[in-house]
Amino acid sequence: MLFYESVAEAYNLVCSSFVGVNHHSQLTLLGCALMKNEDIKSFKWLFQCWLRCMGGNALKGILTD
Repeated sequence: MLFYESVAEAYNLVCSSFVGVNHHSQLTLLGCALMKNEDIKSFKWLFQCWLRCMGGNALKGILTD
């Protein structure tokens, strides 16, 4: 899974995308979030919410930019 973030300058928001690879080796958007803060607390909250949405199944690896 690839975790990518880009800054939406007009609103000073960070768009964080969760992207995975399917069985055809194609990128698949799994989810995204708009975040106001880029601090550790915000990312911890985001990953905890993502883990809850995934039924508690943790990822094997995360790549960040």
